Amino acid sequence: MVPFFFRQRVALGVFVIIALISAIPQPNTFWSPYYRIDLEEVPPPPGWPHPAAYLLSVNHDYHQKPVDLSTAFMARYPLAEPNHSARETYELPYELVRNPGEVLIVGAGTGNDVASALRHGATHVDAVEIDPVILELGRRYHPERPYDSPRVTIYVDDARAFFKKAKTKYDLIVFGYLDSHTMLTSFSSVRLDNYVYTIESLREARALLREGGSVVLAFATGREFVYERLFATLTSAFSTPPRAYFTGYDVDGVVFLEGTARSTQPGHFRELTATLQSARQTAIVATDRWPFLYLASRTIPRSILWVLVLFLAGSGLLVHRMIGLPSLTSRDPMHLFFLGAGFMLLETKAVTELALLFGSTWVVNAVVIGAFLTMALAANAFIIHRPISRRTAYAGLFVALAASTLFPYSTLDALSGPVKVLISGIVVGLPVLFSGLVFSRSFRDVEHPARALGVNLLGAIVGGALENVVMLGGTPVLGVLAIVLYGLSWVVASKQRLETAQPSVAPVETHAS
Repeated sequence: MVPFFFRQRVALGVFVIIALISAIPQPNTFWSPYYRIDLEEVPPPPGWPHPAAYLLSVNHDYHQKPVDLSTAFMARYPLAEPNHSARETYELPYELVRNPGEVLIVGAGTGNDVASALRHGATHVDAVEIDPVILELGRRYHPERPYDSPRVTIYVDDARAFFKKAKTKYDLIVFGYLDSHTMLTSFSSVRLDNYVYTIESLREARALLREGGSVVLAFATGREFVYERLFATLTSAFSTPPRAYFTGYDVDGVVFLEGTARSTQPGHFRELTATLQSARQTAIVATDRWPFLYLASRTIPRSILWVLVLFLAGSGLLVHRMIGLPSLTSRDPMHLFFLGAGFMLLETKAVTELALLFGSTWVVNAVVIGAFLTMALAANAFIIHRPISRRTAYAGLFVALAASTLFPYSTLDALSGPVKVLISGIVVGLPVLFSGLVFSRSFRDVEHPARALGVNLLGAIVGGALENVVMLGGTPVLGVLAIVLYGLSWVVASKQRLETAQPSVAPVETHAS
């Protein structure tokens, strides 16, 4: 990119201006590994000496509001908003479970659930929040200062990853409003919170309950099918249908109750259990293989399809202008095209697999990128010092692909962090090592390197588009597609090698006598 910028002075100037504008600090704006975060103070009621609520937005969308629900504030200002409308929702778990001992809160956010647990006498609270900046904002700005309590232990972690590591048994587990407000992560079609609401995740949460313990799961979305899926998934995980109530918090809030809490009925909320039970048979249960809580069915959303069509059409036109589409029909470019497409699926496959191991945190992206870069560099170094045949590289590639697809990543849960990173990085990175050997060996022999690289990048674009097929067939389809694409690359390369090896036969001239 740097040589391009120096040749295109206008592009370089625009790039520098955009970078400088982006770097200008803005008041009350913070950046986390996942979001742009904006915090806005809500003016307190007259006579109250400090802020009683804040509005927190992520990527310019409303996310949550830290509110003061302390006895002193609510006694003096019982109708103050947004505190009044939030009070019943955050009090509900402790109306159902009196004097809880050990409490686990996943999606602790800025601390509303933690503050409620402390007000109701929880002996100890484990607070799990994936975003360190949101957690720090809660520590600094939440009016009740819940994170300063010695009865609270903070974990900056993904909820699913914490379930796998936790040793404590809990009287109450509260799922806060975990909605990540991000449809896709930067590296795959899986949202930040998708794996938290699968049947496997909820079974892991159930295993952390003490005898007689309860789960309270809160969720707010305007989509009915999401509530139906949560109801069906909870039913499968707990072998008992939950009780569900419409709280109306943040307009569409619904609370699901499992365990002993389901036997107590809060009279001030409308019950939805019968309605959701009637739809349970047709609801799709969320699993680790198909974790798409926010998709109504096994389809690719139309909005994504339109973007893909426009993007692929634009890429095709650009390639046609640069090298001409007819040149793609020759075997040398098509071989590199399939290599590029397969590589992008490897990246997505690695992210989705490691998200179950480490949680959907920045650690996953760091491990995947680090492993891929290391293996790519190793492939280049190897091919320079000891070239190997393309046939051997392909054989290693297919063995590594099969191993990474079949490898039981859950067996690494008991290992220490560094060992887990090392082994998982090797498993997901080995296919990149061998695909790098294939690419380096092939790229060395091409007649037009610029054209070959362009075709390879076009393949990567198509591979990135193909990753959306995971919404149809689930995460296992990524490994299958990668094997198919690399298989096509091997077939094309093999035919090219055979044609090159065949000697040309000169035509025999005949003379009439």
